[in-house]
Amino acid sequence: MQSTILIAEDDKKVAEGLDKFLKKKGYKVFLAHDGKKAIEIIKKQNINLLLTDMVLPHLDGINILKETKSRKPEIE
Repeated sequence: MQSTILIAEDDKKVAEGLDKFLKKKGYKVFLAHDGKKAIEIIKKQNINLLLTDMVLPHLDGINILKETKSRKPEIE
């Protein structure tokens, strides 16, 4: 089974660099450029790992982590 990673990062160059690197390593990757979009993806997709920036538009990284752990505590 392919592991799935969500990258929550508002710097598009950083997000796209991580996306490209992780896809080359065989991971399925989702990108969110703000906190609300990250939560939408978490609700709809089977995510194994969340990588988040701490400062994001609409919802910061700490609140994304809190929301994620309350919904899907198995996500690392």
